[in-house]
Amino acid sequence: MRNSPLARFWQWRATFFLLSLLLLASMTALGQEPARASRAGVEDSNAGGAASGSITGRVVGDDGRPVADAQVFIFRAFSNFSGRGSVTDSAGRFQFKELSPGLYLLRAGSAGFIELPDENRNPLEPRYFRLGETAQLTLVKGGVITGTVMNAQGEPMTGAIVRVIRVRDAQGRKLTLEGGASGAPRMTDDRGVYRIYGLQPGSYIVVVGGGNPYFLGTMGLYDGDTPTYYPSSTRDTAVEVMVRAGDEATGVDIRYRGERGHTISGTILGSATGNFSYLGVALTRVTTGILEAQTYSPSVDGKRVFSLNGVPDGEYEITAQNTLEKGETLASMPRRVTVRGTDVTGLELQLSPLASISGRVVLEPLPKEAACVTQTSAQLAMQQTLVTARREEQDKERIQVAQFFSGGNVPDEQGEFSIRNLSDGLFRVSVRLPGDDWYVRAATFPTPARATTEPARLAATKAAPATKAPPAPSLAPGTVATRRGERTSGIVINLAQGAATLRGRVTTQAEGATLPANLRVYLVPAERERADDVLRYAETAPAADGSFAFTSLAPGRYLIAVLSAPPPTEYLRPPRMLAWDEESRKALRREAEAANNALELKPCQQLKDYALSYAAK
Repeated sequence: MRNSPLARFWQWRATFFLLSLLLLASMTALGQEPARASRAGVEDSNAGGAASGSITGRVVGDDGRPVADAQVFIFRAFSNFSGRGSVTDSAGRFQFKELSPGLYLLRAGSAGFIELPDENRNPLEPRYFRLGETAQLTLVKGGVITGTVMNAQGEPMTGAIVRVIRVRDAQGRKLTLEGGASGAPRMTDDRGVYRIYGLQPGSYIVVVGGGNPYFLGTMGLYDGDTPTYYPSSTRDTAVEVMVRAGDEATGVDIRYRGERGHTISGTILGSATGNFSYLGVALTRVTTGILEAQTYSPSVDGKRVFSLNGVPDGEYEITAQNTLEKGETLASMPRRVTVRGTDVTGLELQLSPLASISGRVVLEPLPKEAACVTQTSAQLAMQQTLVTARREEQDKERIQVAQFFSGGNVPDEQGEFSIRNLSDGLFRVSVRLPGDDWYVRAATFPTPARATTEPARLAATKAAPATKAPPAPSLAPGTVATRRGERTSGIVINLAQGAATLRGRVTTQAEGATLPANLRVYLVPAERERADDVLRYAETAPAADGSFAFTSLAPGRYLIAVLSAPPPTEYLRPPRMLAWDEESRKALRREAEAANNALELKPCQQLKDYALSYAAK
């Protein structure tokens, strides 16, 4: 897996591009500027002070052998610390020194190779590492899609940009963020041949022509044409190409349609400028969510203008985004645009601030009798805590600009946090705890305000009495309603130490029987008065051998049940707990009470080898 310097450059470009897309979808907001790569064990400068430390690890192949010269990137969660790179040594080892305390995300890559995907972990739930921990990252050979692009006369097309979009994972689950590109776009050679490598397992659509929405500034010979999808189709009739790890899908030949596209153009109002001010426009299809086109917005005669070319007929949503120097973002409301046989001009997109939520994390005093609790400074505990918010609505509208539908923040030394750049909607707030011995003891959320209208005047000049607006909608536990330009504050999250741990195994009653797929183990608070305390519910999926584990559990009495859950049909969707929905929570309680498997967890208790029997219904 050793590469030439030139190959490393192109590998870095592709690796970092894919990494930035993943970070965007997974809400890590970690800075997007990779620094130099250094050989493992060589110091990477970072002002870490006396409390600084290191994160080490190895990169191995799927056969367990070390991978030398692999690129490894590290990012600190929700901070201004830009990414840092390293290169593994001959034993596959890497080390990042002088890191400030906090939570870090690691990514590895090598030309033609990808990280082994963990099908049991949603990419929107990344694994973070703390100082002193050791990581093992596994690379496997990526898949390949290759073929030839011909024009309508059957002649090879030279210099055509071909890109692929992953639409299903290896299990066939639909990707809800379909707009994400996969693999660096490639240009056809003089024979019309293209070859795109380093692909994750899954199903892809292959497209050529149209504006290149993923590498701004890359000019193609066919940017003004509508995209042609494999084999010679529009998006609605495109044929998916299945790719397996390490395999090569050959003969994916495309007959180019050569149809001239249309232009969508206009101006942007309310933009801001600064030393760093990115202003872009994105166009997505309403039916699929695919990013059809994207462009910068230059200033012409003091106005911000935009022009998107090569747009086929269809229904679209267009959005402008102005990212400012300190990370704040202005955005326009998504605007529906219909293209039918002609250009669409004269659009105006009005930028405005997005919503934000803020609050405070409170670390409660150590329990008087908690031998298991490790004394942790409040500052360190805060640095290892994440507060995140994710859009709660399901399937009500397509996610167009992913970063506006999620966000997060690490509390400061006083526990204050603020999550910015959120769209209008309902967001669920959750916490990544600083350690397994911590749990969320309580969480308080602000009550939505009930507005009162001004007195209205009747036609007879008689004043009407003041009328109250309809009551604010009832919010699900743990959620916050956001509104563009408004800041919701007053969230208080209380964390305590002394959490319990439960580990066990699910077995079947029938001899020789195997456990069905999609089982889940649920913990339900035993006390009826806690029936709606969502913080006391927990769930997990057992491993293939039936083993399961719960950490960070609040001490108390529980009912435990194992139930069959419907298989997921979509991937890259934030996982939802059954207890979040009121009706589902009631049904879950009925199942748990019927099973009548009760247990009580003491502070700091580590209950192991718990046997849970599953009987199919």
